[in-house]
Amino acid sequence: MGTKIVLTFSKCIPTFLHPLFRSWELTAAWMNYKVLVPTIFMIGDQDLVYHFPKAQQDIERMAEHFPLLKEITIVEGANHFLQSERPDIVNDHILQFFKNFLAEL
Repeated sequence: MGTKIVLTFSKCIPTFLHPLFRSWELTAAWMNYKVLVPTIFMIGDQDLVYHFPKAQQDIERMAEHFPLLKEITIVEGANHFLQSERPDIVNDHILQFFKNFLAEL
């Protein structure tokens, strides 16, 4: 059977990735929407996403779209699955986030 290839933007894209490109069109109405709930963001410093072009600049600018962003944490030595690789750190940050949230009520 194999993977089908779809030609999009003059590049070959595997079919299973094609919906990702379509989703940008479907979510365009929310492009400048701000997430208005308290939020934390965690990423591993070894995560491939963290090393995408402009990813670190985008992370620094997250507060523009998440005005209630409470914390950005870069976990050293962790990859993409933080909750599996460093559950102690992830749990500590989540518990502290909830404690701080309850203290603000």
